[in-house]
Amino acid sequence: MVIVEIRTGGSDASPRYERLQAATLNIGRAPDNNLIIEDPYVDAHHLRLDVAVAGEWQVTDLDSTNGTTQGRQAVHVARLAPGAQLKLGKTLIRVFDEHYQVAPALSLADLEHRLLDFNRWRSMLMLVAVLVAYVTLRVYLAGDGADAKADAYLVAIVTALLWPLSIAGAWALLSRLLRGEARFRPILNLGLLAMVISTGLQLINSLIEYNLPGTRSQLPELLIVLGVLGIYLYLMLLISTRLQDKLRLGLTLVVAGGLLLSFSINQYSVQDRFSPAPRYDNTLYAPWLLYRDGVTAEDFRQGLDSLFETADDLAETKD
Repeated sequence: MVIVEIRTGGSDASPRYERLQAATLNIGRAPDNNLIIEDPYVDAHHLRLDVAVAGEWQVTDLDSTNGTTQGRQAVHVARLAPGAQLKLGKTLIRVFDEHYQVAPALSLADLEHRLLDFNRWRSMLMLVAVLVAYVTLRVYLAGDGADAKADAYLVAIVTALLWPLSIAGAWALLSRLLRGEARFRPILNLGLLAMVISTGLQLINSLIEYNLPGTRSQLPELLIVLGVLGIYLYLMLLISTRLQDKLRLGLTLVVAGGLLLSFSINQYSVQDRFSPAPRYDNTLYAPWLLYRDGVTAEDFRQGLDSLFETADDLAETKD
């Protein structure tokens, strides 16, 4: 006895199974076949399988219109191993004997399924609330809350939410093409979580840099972004594609390495020694959150005149 798995419409189609006892199996659309396949691209009498002797199965294409392939190779007369897959027209068939060992069951507790369980509306709303709160606080502190208008808050919030929505839409489209299902909600939740973690860590880093003079550097912030982005990219490749684990990890490392190399080249190329004069963009940056001395941003701006006067006096004294 042999068992035949039939998928009409491609590998993502639902299979049906037939148990057949004959030593020779004729396959096609005609009703006198042992196995009837309802596929207009399959001939009336398309294929013959000789399965009388275990381990010596043979497949013979009956000069069909669209042929028979195994992998990328056209099949005319060939040996067939249990579990091998053939393509007839737009139909895939696999032939097994009753002793064929199937692969172990997949675990519902693996990383992919744990990520797919992260799809609850409550989680999404909580992440959106945290992100909106952070954006609102950032806009408020950037202007001491005095000159920030309602449209400034609205634009900042909409911009912050559009990024994860648009990125999640792109990943969901890729997942629909490669996995047969969009998986939009867990993808969106993971994107929101990545943004919340990244922005939170950048906030902590900014506070540390300001309140500990001499620690100012773009490298910690870059490492935060690369770390969160790398983990996010790996997880997105896991739930949106069918890539092997090593290939997913390799792509993640290549992207992270490329970003780090680009940052290094940019930092090296903008040094003042490569320019006839120090670079200045005519902007005075006031710290937006001064825990170290308790001075507000507005007080800092008002004291700039005296700060520059002191600097001029020191320069004249040195001359």
